[in-house]
Amino acid sequence: MAEILLYSTGLDSELYRLLEKPKKLLFFKSGARYEGLEVKQLEKFKNMGLLKDHEIIVDDTLNFKSLEQANSIVPMRNIFYILRALEYAQDVYIGVTYYDLHYDKQPDVLGSLISFVQNYYYYRDVPKFWDGVRPHILTPYRDLTKGELLREAINQGCDVSHIPTLRTCYDGHSEKGCGKCKSCVAKAIALAVNGLFKPEYFDEDPRKVGKSWIDFYEHEADGNIDVDVFRKEVETLLGTTV
Repeated sequence: MAEILLYSTGLDSELYRLLEKPKKLLFFKSGARYEGLEVKQLEKFKNMGLLKDHEIIVDDTLNFKSLEQANSIVPMRNIFYILRALEYAQDVYIGVTYYDLHYDKQPDVLGSLISFVQNYYYYRDVPKFWDGVRPHILTPYRDLTKGELLREAINQGCDVSHIPTLRTCYDGHSEKGCGKCKSCVAKAIALAVNGLFKPEYFDEDPRKVGKSWIDFYEHEADGNIDVDVFRKEVETLLGTTV
């Protein structure tokens, strides 16, 4: 079965790579302000030998630079990525975890997309490698938090020694990670619940802003996630009840 992973070198996609071992990795160069640092990390992982068992595809056909918001979000970007990925493989992994609030990672949106692909796109223009098998969008760990996903990788014996220094940040300049954005705080929490957190992995200590992200999720979750689960993981990072 042809499988491909949407791969950014960030925490979720790297842990999905370690756990699922897909044959192909699809890296998009689509104009994000932090893209240069992701490319740099991709080359770093290659040089470390982490990606030697994968076919790496770099796709530069999409450009979302003009659509990128101030917070580095491109609305519905993953929909375009998935549709493009189906030109390379019939089954697409996308790194989704429990706290993801991006609309294009929600079950109903992904469900609608795969219905479209299977019942329309599939029958009109079938890539030869699909071989008569309908495609799938694979999110096997969507019910795990990032901390639980990291623990799963550890429990399965994956080498996660590079994860603490992995860069996963919305800042376009920070080499390590700003320590303030949602992505950095999420990484810090994942490390903390697995006993791996050190403040020096970031430019600024994420514990300074950890509590503010509880308020963010309480406001934005809209019943899609259990905020108390997030609160408990933040408390592990902070070392105190909040």
